[in-house]
Amino acid sequence: MLEENQFYRREEDVLDVYERINEIRKQFGLPTPYHDYAHGYGWCGMLEAQCSREKAYGYIVLINKNLNNASMIFTKAHEHGHFLWYIDKQEIIYQKFKNPHLVKSKIHTNEDFGNLCGWIALKIANYDLNECFIMNTENPETEIRIARLRNLVENYLLD
Repeated sequence: MLEENQFYRREEDVLDVYERINEIRKQFGLPTPYHDYAHGYGWCGMLEAQCSREKAYGYIVLINKNLNNASMIFTKAHEHGHFLWYIDKQEIIYQKFKNPHLVKSKIHTNEDFGNLCGWIALKIANYDLNECFIMNTENPETEIRIARLRNLVENYLLD
């Protein structure tokens, strides 16, 4: 349980991620559908439970702890970008751009928004985005879309 005025709890050294997620879901009275494992560098999920007219929400972000610094920054921002998407707070990010409407028009999916947030975090951390790239994408169209988002951040993010 969280203490009063505590907004998150960090857990480290979780051996079985899906077992831990299922424990949390059980605590909220939710089904436990996860029987596989996480792919990629990070994963996020939103939990919602209702008990006697009261709603409770939880958000889980899992990040592979063995990432290099740039990958860690991108992945954390990407997963937290999903959270902003889930709670419909994308405007917080769009307003960071010289042309918010242009950027918004280029974001079509939750995944696009997560990638946009990842690029923003790298830019803020003073990485040269032209030297950064996403590895292990299986689809050339995905690589092109990710590169376009990188260029939006490079060209339109406010200083």
